[in-house]
Amino acid sequence: MSATRTRVSVTASRFLTELFTEIAPGHHAVICAIPGDPEQADRKAWAGRPWWPGKKIPASERNRFLRGNAYLTISSFHALEDGYRPRRKENFVAMHAVMIDDVGTKVAADRANRLPLSALVETSPGNFQGWLFITPDFDSRDRDVAGRLLERMIAAGLTADGADPGMRGVTRLGRLPIGINGKQKYIEQLGCPFPVRCVEFAPERRYTIRAIAEAFGLDMRPEPTMPRRPITRAEALAAIDAFEALLWCLGEAELYDGREASASGWIEIRCPFEDDHSSITATGTALAVPSEANEWQGGFVCHHGHCSGAVTGRKRTLGDVWRIVEFLLDEDTPETEPDWSPP
Repeated sequence: MSATRTRVSVTASRFLTELFTEIAPGHHAVICAIPGDPEQADRKAWAGRPWWPGKKIPASERNRFLRGNAYLTISSFHALEDGYRPRRKENFVAMHAVMIDDVGTKVAADRANRLPLSALVETSPGNFQGWLFITPDFDSRDRDVAGRLLERMIAAGLTADGADPGMRGVTRLGRLPIGINGKQKYIEQLGCPFPVRCVEFAPERRYTIRAIAEAFGLDMRPEPTMPRRPITRAEALAAIDAFEALLWCLGEAELYDGREASASGWIEIRCPFEDDHSSITATGTALAVPSEANEWQGGFVCHHGHCSGAVTGRKRTLGDVWRIVEFLLDEDTPETEPDWSPP
């Protein structure tokens, strides 16, 4: 991949707005500017500042981004109850892109181009970051699925190995197509910092997590867990009956609209604990259909702070959902149902 490719004029504002076009109201990305050599930066410098569509960087800070090392997160997050907006996996909301690092040096261009890239940013001489923007769906809002994709990409040699600050997991950072690469080795090589630039930008190219995994031949199955007592057919059928009863109750409460499960086995619902959320949105909550993959236990996930445990320190479970809708259950509910409603 040649370092002489033509520069594409893309402002930081446009790059961010195109990437986070589907960001949920009240949620944010994180951007940060590191002066000098980022390898010498203090850990606190990587904390950054929140950004969301329409938010402008104060004029007093713009030069830090234009003259420093400018970064952005690949994911969006929700604020904590006290208003603090960190980039932590505990307050993860959704992953909006994957970034293939070191294209042209450590990763061959033909490997990175299994899918046409949404953006290609030259971050040092002949070295690029390839971006694949993600189509929002439940998989992109599932922290385990999003993190698993990144882990599988790392294992396949397709992205950073986690040695650099902030480069691993759903909280990882990539470079904005502005500013400089101020690492000392490039100053010694070039006599000045390397000017970061965008050489390809096609934000209309968006992919699901499943499509990305398939294109790169990645196995997205979870790591096997310790074996437990085999579930009998009767227990599995009881779990499905109980789950259908729960969906019916949620439907009666206008928390479930009858939509089908996603390919990964999740059904999106409105959160029964929505009144506790710091921001009211209709996304980020789902039930897992009981299946062999989850040992017929089903599951519940909500990425808002009060439910994920980021605020209270306790993650809400499917048992909590059962309890809040218990008053809706008919006396004819199968006797086996309490077996699938954790105490």
